[in-house]
Amino acid sequence: MIKKTEAGIDIDVKAYLKEVKGLYYVVLVYVNAAGKRRDKSFPTKLPVKGNKVKAKKMSDQILSDFVIPNEDIYIYADKKADKKGKKTQVSAPQESLTLPREMLEKITLDDLSKEQVANLFFSDYIRMYVPYTRKRKKPIEDTTYASYYSNVKSPIGPYFAEKGIKLKDLTAEDIQKFYDDQLQRVKSNSVIHYHAIIRLSLTYARKKATSAKIRSTR
Repeated sequence: MIKKTEAGIDIDVKAYLKEVKGLYYVVLVYVNAAGKRRDKSFPTKLPVKGNKVKAKKMSDQILSDFVIPNEDIYIYADKKADKKGKKTQVSAPQESLTLPREMLEKITLDDLSKEQVANLFFSDYIRMYVPYTRKRKKPIEDTTYASYYSNVKSPIGPYFAEKGIKLKDLTAEDIQKFYDDQLQRVKSNSVIHYHAIIRLSLTYARKKATSAKIRSTR
């Protein structure tokens, strides 16, 4: 059963019957926003013998009533709800630093902690950064934005996706290698355009992410 959450994330929850010491238990299984498997067990107090139909009905009801806990929803944003329902900042669990790709399609860089941004693959980071070029103090033309978007879509995104380099591990040598490789197939003017969006994204990254290896690219 697909459970819709207030954070806009759909989580698939499956229910199973499990026999423990002659009694039925309902076990709900799902993967949280950090990509970690969760198992929730609920006792039915029903003896196994002669109660499979009843147990199945209880299983269906438990699944229907189940609500995904906040700690499994807001883990990607490094937030959870306190007792009063107010979202507060908490330390990000180590397992939440690398996020599933389907989660990244539904969130923005503002939803992530500095550590989570630093742990993004550069190909994902720069794709998520492009809309932020619209928020700079100096407005940009639609044609400029279209150029940024197009260049990230290809060749920047696919190139760095294939390399599997995270933002925190990106070096000046990695970027220069990209430029050198591109000069084998396009003119220098095109590489200058690639450099423009990469430079902007890394300038923003130095404010948004914690990474000692992020350097200025002039």
